[in-house]
Amino acid sequence: MGRHTRRHGKIHELPEDIRRQVNALLLEPTVTYADIVNFLKENKHEVSDSAVGRYADWFNEWRETEILRDQAALIASDPATALDLEKMTATMATTRFAYAMKKEGFDITEHPKLIDAFAKMQASSVKREQWINNIKIKAEKAANTIEKKFAKQFSPDTLKYIKEVIYGLAT
Repeated sequence: MGRHTRRHGKIHELPEDIRRQVNALLLEPTVTYADIVNFLKENKHEVSDSAVGRYADWFNEWRETEILRDQAALIASDPATALDLEKMTATMATTRFAYAMKKEGFDITEHPKLIDAFAKMQASSVKREQWINNIKIKAEKAANTIEKKFAKQFSPDTLKYIKEVIYGLAT
C-alpha cells in the first residue's frame, strides 16, 4: 500500500496569525527550529523539528519567488531590462532544478515534461546570448561605419557621442 504524502505540512494548517509569527521567526537568524517548535507548543500546537524544517524550505522558496516577482514588476516597467529579467529567471530555474535533482527520491525519468521544459529553457538561454552577441557585433559595425563615413563632417566628440549611443543600445 502506497504512502500518502501531504501536499502541505502541519504548519500550513495552523491559523494565519500563528503562521505569520512562524514566518517572522524564520527570518530571524538567531532563531532555531527548536525555538519555533517551543513557540508552537506554547501556543498549543504540536509540531516536530522536521515539520518546521520542511515548512522553512517551502517558506524560503515562496519568499524568494515573491521577491523575484516584485523585482520582475520593477524590471518589467523598463522594457530595456526585459532580457535581464529572462536571464535572472533562467538562472533561478536552473538552480532550483539542480537542487531538486539532488534531493533524495527525485527521479528525473519520472518527470519527462520537466526535463523537456528545462531543455527548452536552456536552448532559449543560448539563443538569447547569441542574439545579444549578434546585436553587439552589429552595433560595433554600425558605429565604425558612421565613424568612417562622417569623420570629416563631425567633430571627434560628436562621433564619440554617436558611438556611445549606439553601443548603449546594444547593452
